[in-house]
Amino acid sequence: MEFTAENVERVVKEFYCAGAGGAGGPGAGAAAAYNDWLDRARLSKEAWGFAWELLRPDQSAEVQFFGANALAMKVNQSFSEVEAVEADFGELRQRLVSVFRQYSDTQSAGPKVVQVKLAVALASLMIQSAGPRLWLDPLGDHLALLRRDLQETGTRMLPGFLELLTVLPEEFSTISTMPSQRKAEAKESLAKKLPEVLQLIINLLQEDSMSEQVKKQAVRSLEGWVHFGVPVAAAEQIFDLLLPRVIALCNAEEAEEYLEVITSIIGIPDLHTHPNHVKRMIPKLMSLEQILDTHFAAEDYDGALPLASLFVAVGEHHSRLLLDWTVESEEGKAQAGRAVAVILKLSSTPAQFPTDERISELLFGFWYIFQDDIIACEPQQYQVIPTCFFL
Repeated sequence: MEFTAENVERVVKEFYCAGAGGAGGPGAGAAAAYNDWLDRARLSKEAWGFAWELLRPDQSAEVQFFGANALAMKVNQSFSEVEAVEADFGELRQRLVSVFRQYSDTQSAGPKVVQVKLAVALASLMIQSAGPRLWLDPLGDHLALLRRDLQETGTRMLPGFLELLTVLPEEFSTISTMPSQRKAEAKESLAKKLPEVLQLIINLLQEDSMSEQVKKQAVRSLEGWVHFGVPVAAAEQIFDLLLPRVIALCNAEEAEEYLEVITSIIGIPDLHTHPNHVKRMIPKLMSLEQILDTHFAAEDYDGALPLASLFVAVGEHHSRLLLDWTVESEEGKAQAGRAVAVILKLSSTPAQFPTDERISELLFGFWYIFQDDIIACEPQQYQVIPTCFFL
């Protein structure tokens, strides 16, 4: 059977009908055969053509999703089929940007799962084509589009753009089909626009009229960019912006998106080479201990988990700094002691693992690291440490 839009649409519908009875149902064998055929269709050269037909607004959500997924797979795994011919790439770029924007418009948007998959496809295209040869500044072009949209249509296109910002660094970190030189060019292209991306997100978070939903979506996009490589000074600025929002929410579970970004900032690989930044952050984080105590008092250990993960990250990533801080000054001794005291509190969570709490298992890594760092201390420091933490 040929891989045409009509055939794919029919097989997708039959696949879902056959699979409705579950793995042991009468249609299980047919569903497996349909799935095999659809896998081959997704990887075929014909997918470059039929995918657009499947994304028409009048198609069912299942058919639209298959079309978006086929595009994402083709761009990710078979980009070489179009990059050699400039006209083919130009058409793909134009059509993919257009259909993504169609699904991103909040006044006419299709299913969210389809929009997300189209964002993945577009992010993959931006990464694989970034550079002087095909697409000089893909992220800059989309930032310019957003600025125009904000002026002309308000925030209608903003959620879709934030989805693209969220998946872009994630796709960059997972894509494995690019030559190293091309990936370096892509990283350079994206990094040039990173200050604009961060400023956009900061502006959204500071805008009082912006909905909490949009702000949380903006925060979710931040985490990937932190892993991509945010400068330490910018990371501290983001930290100072997010921390008051966690305090205001006064609930670790409701503030989970904010806490995850702060945890990623604490874990930036080279942050330990900037100890002054860390020493400014740790005392501020201690203000969150009260929220932790509130969760513990209510025996809400699952709700406390994001905050517990943050405190453990402080210990795991900056164990050496905590030890050195104890002999630098009385203030350093007090701050390091307080940080370790919070981690000790987490270690003695008063509930049964794993049925009532999942916090205590987070601590093993820290205590091994902390023990090794204590053993490695100079003799003079080694004599002081027990009085700081364990008496």
